[in-house]
Amino acid sequence: MAWIFWNSKYSISNYFIYSTLFYLFSLACTGRAADAAFKEGNEYYDEKKYKEAIDLYNESIQKNKYFAGAYIKKGMALEFLGEYRDAITTYNALLKVNIFANEATLRRGICFLKQGANSCAIKDLQLAYRKEPDNPETLTYLGFCKIKLNDTSGLQELNRAVLLDSQNYVVFYNRAISLYLLRRFLDALCDFNKASDLNSDFGEAYFGAGLCIDKLNGRVEACRLWKIAADKGYVKARAFFDLNCKLIKG
Repeated sequence: MAWIFWNSKYSISNYFIYSTLFYLFSLACTGRAADAAFKEGNEYYDEKKYKEAIDLYNESIQKNKYFAGAYIKKGMALEFLGEYRDAITTYNALLKVNIFANEATLRRGICFLKQGANSCAIKDLQLAYRKEPDNPETLTYLGFCKIKLNDTSGLQELNRAVLLDSQNYVVFYNRAISLYLLRRFLDALCDFNKASDLNSDFGEAYFGAGLCIDKLNGRVEACRLWKIAADKGYVKARAFFDLNCKLIKG
């Protein structure tokens, strides 16, 4: 792990010491009530009951404002609900009490990226990368953001993410989208297929594969894949199928 220095006089050992002390302080402040609310919130989170989970994460934070895990899980729950601005506010709140919370910086960057605020996203993602240059999640979103900003060097980060975590469907999916944006449809198709192989319930991967095949003049096969994506719960695929596959439904 590489650390970013908030003051040039800090050494790596000092930064590590300060980070560790803050963690221990936070741990000491986490009482049973805060921890119990957090664990109960996680149960709702795992059941995809995000609003209920958020209420419990809020309770946990109220009992211990230094409980980093509660902020992160609350933010991620908000992301699942599409409430990116509130998620960003949550990550900002954590960074105010813990400047070492690199996951908050990363996730804030991801939220900016999902909102299309690419210039804001790249700043956070680059900062997160400087702190943790070998984090596959950071690499895949940094690379994707670069591609969206017309910087093809983003493929370097995307390729590295795949090398570091070759069993993670998200790294293949993000690289696939990037290759699609670069009009490398065959390469993108391979990555979409790999993503669906790793997670057969991931409708977005089937949808992306269909887009690639459609670009390669394979509308019938594309419609088959869009229907699979729709059946797996990807709402956009259902609308896309209905619009483009009227004559070959079935």
